[in-house]
Amino acid sequence: MGVKTVQENLAQPFRVGARLRLVPAWYKTIKGARLMETPDSNHDRLLARVKRLEIQTRMWQIVALILLAVIGFSRTENVKAQQKSQAEPVRGTTVEAQNFLLKDAAGTVMGQLTVRDGKAQFELYDPTGKITWSTNTRPQF
Repeated sequence: MGVKTVQENLAQPFRVGARLRLVPAWYKTIKGARLMETPDSNHDRLLARVKRLEIQTRMWQIVALILLAVIGFSRTENVKAQQKSQAEPVRGTTVEAQNFLLKDAAGTVMGQLTVRDGKAQFELYDPTGKITWSTNTRPQF
């Protein structure tokens, strides 16, 4: 096997037994110049190491791509679920209680719907707490 140029080695980078010429072809014309050659064992070890590193790099690229896809799809599903839950209000068929209070933003009771003595009663209050309107039934004589 003769010495190969860099271009020839790049064309077949994993060929076992290839020798790498580390100087350009025109360097031969310089008087007293010697070509540097790598021993086959070093060259083979370097090629094996490069091949192993390329396999590891490809593996990490695939893992990163899969991880990115999983994160992307999960974020998409979360956004869709949020939009769906905001679009549909919760509708119940029945709400049961003995007393309902109507409060303003400060927490002051402004109204009350309650059951007293077996009768429904609705009262509205002013800001001071006095009854302004009521459905309180008057006793009948």
